Amino acid sequence: DVLLEGPNSTVARNVPVMFDAPLPDRIDAFFTRDYNMVKPGKRYPGFQGGFLVVRPNEEVFTEYVDIILEGNFVGGQGWNGTYGGYWGAQQIQGLCSYYYDGLHPGTA
Repeated sequence: DVLLEGPNSTVARNVPVMFDAPLPDRIDAFFTRDYNMVKPGKRYPGFQGGFLVVRPNEEVFTEYVDIILEGNFVGGQGWNGTYGGYWGAQQIQGLCSYYYDGLHPGTA
């Protein structure tokens, strides 16, 4: 279990953590998903933009720049027409979802 307590919280609570879940051989990013922002019918949740930890890598950075310059974002649908439909989808929340779930699954 993990103990969670916010800066303005008067109540601490234990949250169960799953340790048996398989992990990738190499982890390039840690993040939290923002499931509350997913619209009905959408498959891929965005990332919570307030918590994102990435392994520094110049090749990954270059690929991000290429994705942004390509501009394959469809309004209301998201990156590649799939990773979006929620607040922040055109920014880091949707871009990271597209990168780590669509282009490089199993690395985050």
